[in-house]
Amino acid sequence: MEDNLLRAKNLQIKYATNKGYFTAVSGVDMCIKPNEVFGIVGESGSGKSTLVNGLLRLLPATAITSADEITFQNRSMLDISSRELRKLRWEQISYIPQGAMNILNPVMTIRDHFKDTILDHEGRIKKQDLEERITASLELVNLKPSVADAYPHELSGGMKQRVCIAMATLLNPALIIADEPTSALDVISQRTVIQILAAVRENLAASMIMIGHDMALQAQISDRMGIMFAGYFVEVGSVQDIFNNPIHPYTKGLIQSIPSIRKKQDISTLASRELTEAQRHYYAAPRPLAEVSPGHFVADFS
Repeated sequence: MEDNLLRAKNLQIKYATNKGYFTAVSGVDMCIKPNEVFGIVGESGSGKSTLVNGLLRLLPATAITSADEITFQNRSMLDISSRELRKLRWEQISYIPQGAMNILNPVMTIRDHFKDTILDHEGRIKKQDLEERITASLELVNLKPSVADAYPHELSGGMKQRVCIAMATLLNPALIIADEPTSALDVISQRTVIQILAAVRENLAASMIMIGHDMALQAQISDRMGIMFAGYFVEVGSVQDIFNNPIHPYTKGLIQSIPSIRKKQDISTLASRELTEAQRHYYAAPRPLAEVSPGHFVADFS
């Protein structure tokens, strides 16, 4: 039996449009191991969010998803019923979407958000037990118990994001999917949220898929990384592989575009390291990954 928490083989996602089908994810293979953080990095429009939403069957009706295999805890997710999937999605796989702070209902207190989540999945429980769990979840993300009585508009962006993290971990999931959890936050709040997310994940011994476009931020929390371009992975490997021995030109460009704090760099120099239009067009066609060293895979770019 394979030591994978989540596995997908040949995952393809297309959107039906007036001009035909648009392919957003092209034959992606991926696996997430127990107690592992897998970072997915790429520019906007590369297919990162579509990929995870396809795994969770959260895409709109215009999307067509197919795969040779999608398994979670050695159970197929391709033939699972909608009711079973709904239960699985929060209890075993939690999802922190982009702009998660905006999903909070403005007319509900934070306590009511937590209560709805627990009662919907677990049924009626004692009021004291409910309050203790809410307090413990807030304290886990460094928020005072009094935050439970607040409404979303009374909290800062960073506090609302931490509330969303607490909600996502409320039922002790085995896998947390975080889709750009630090977007729209200032640098200080970003660092705080990342540190708390890492600590909470470690406390739960859960795996995590961390989506973003900030290579430096991803390196702080990920064990392995997948570099996504035009709907497929162009390079997959450990953080050490990706940063110490990047091979694909797109990966190299992403790393070289990170501004250095040790030397002054002109913005035009950083911009010149992006792929040319000819290169982008050439690499847009999905190519199979080949293992260049143990655990380090690169798509052909010759």
